[in-house]
Amino acid sequence: MEDMTLKSGKILKTIRITDGESSLTSKIFLDENDKLDICEGMFLKLSGKLQLDTYAGNEKTLMINSVNIIDREKIKKEDTAEEKMVELHAHTKMSEMVGVTDVEDIIKRAKEYGHKAIAITDYAVVHSYPAAFKTAKKLSTDEEKMKAIFGCEMYMIDDEAPMVTNPKDKKIDDEEFVVFDIETTGLNSHTNEIIEIGAVKIKAGRIVDRYSQLINPGRPIPYHITEITSITDEQVANEPKIDKVIGKFVDFVGDAVLVAHNAPFDMGFIKRDIKKYLNIDYQCSVIDTLQMARDLFPDLKKIWFRGLK
Repeated sequence: MEDMTLKSGKILKTIRITDGESSLTSKIFLDENDKLDICEGMFLKLSGKLQLDTYAGNEKTLMINSVNIIDREKIKKEDTAEEKMVELHAHTKMSEMVGVTDVEDIIKRAKEYGHKAIAITDYAVVHSYPAAFKTAKKLSTDEEKMKAIFGCEMYMIDDEAPMVTNPKDKKIDDEEFVVFDIETTGLNSHTNEIIEIGAVKIKAGRIVDRYSQLINPGRPIPYHITEITSITDEQVANEPKIDKVIGKFVDFVGDAVLVAHNAPFDMGFIKRDIKKYLNIDYQCSVIDTLQMARDLFPDLKKIWFRGLK
């Protein structure tokens, strides 16, 4: 549940509901003094109007007229197997776009099931380790131990990756470069969308043209992405979708060399959408400033874009 105070003084409460098979976003407007005494895990009966929310990428949303709390005992899940399993592949909310559960809740549930251990294997992070250790220790007794197994799913990085892909045999002063960056709804180009493209065209060391476009991803922008990019659902609600944008960006680039920091990430999204909407296997010259920095400055501890000046 989320609350947003509007300029009018009213409160917009967002409630996400599920029946265990599908989910739906619902919203209700409340006056400042109205009280809606509900919390996560309650059973509710809601009535209202189902409509497309233009502020959330035309997501189907129930605009609530009335709320009734249903007095229903939650069914407790149990593991009735004689020989209990040990889960060796659990993701917490620290795994971006994969896990949604606190590590404490995962370990408590394993304990309730009678499991003696559970392995935490988040993607490329170990942020859940301290809480996992404390929770397992707290739940352990002399008779029944609870063990947290610490693992991690790592990404393989090619430390011999080229700084230039599809190089050209031309002088730098004769070449045009398009330095660009994109913002997306997440890290995975298979499941996420571009929400902004920004670029400058450079020739002979001077900026000769600029390109900037917000993009409607057709879905709500995750809260943590808005925190990082400052791009909101309201800002992109009336912007064109990527199928109307990608061709214009290709025209802007022309025959220039693309330049990006961590270029494989940006190009993964760009090439995917060019193939999908233009049916072109896009092959262009690309310079990756991240790999360039790794090759030229191997002693740098942090290789982030703003530091490469």
